[in-house]
Amino acid sequence: MSRAFVKENDDMSVGVVAPRAFLPEGEVNYVTPQGMEALRQEQRELVEELEALKQQHQANSRAQQHYLQAKLQLLEQRIGSAKVVNNQATDKVRFGSKVVLYKPEEDCTCEYQLVGVDEADAKLHKISYLSPIAKALMNKEVGDTIHVQTPNGIREMDIEEILA
Repeated sequence: MSRAFVKENDDMSVGVVAPRAFLPEGEVNYVTPQGMEALRQEQRELVEELEALKQQHQANSRAQQHYLQAKLQLLEQRIGSAKVVNNQATDKVRFGSKVVLYKPEEDCTCEYQLVGVDEADAKLHKISYLSPIAKALMNKEVGDTIHVQTPNGIREMDIEEILA
């Protein structure tokens, strides 16, 4: 349609919808039960926001509606591909495990949880199961030492505790 026939406030541009967290082709979309609940909560909030915009019947809300619909579609694809893993084991590090590590170089301990790509949040010490440190931790036991390649060289860490 020619822009000559569109009202100035009738902006139909959707804008760019940022993709969800990167999940490599062929990787299983593992998610913890808490992560699945967070995805479903995000879905509920997007649906509510979309319904509120539809109630407004304003021409300038159409672009926002298209944007939210695109975000919702990406989210629903991710939810549809999710495989929920409820790990309660503490004998070995597995998806969902919380791991207490001792870092000799820094003489400190820290705790990480291995989670799905959509759940990963460095501030909350939740790391993607696809990250180098998570891959090094997988199937290890208390007392094991892992070695992780970093930009500053190889880091050594000792597994002190595995929590469900």
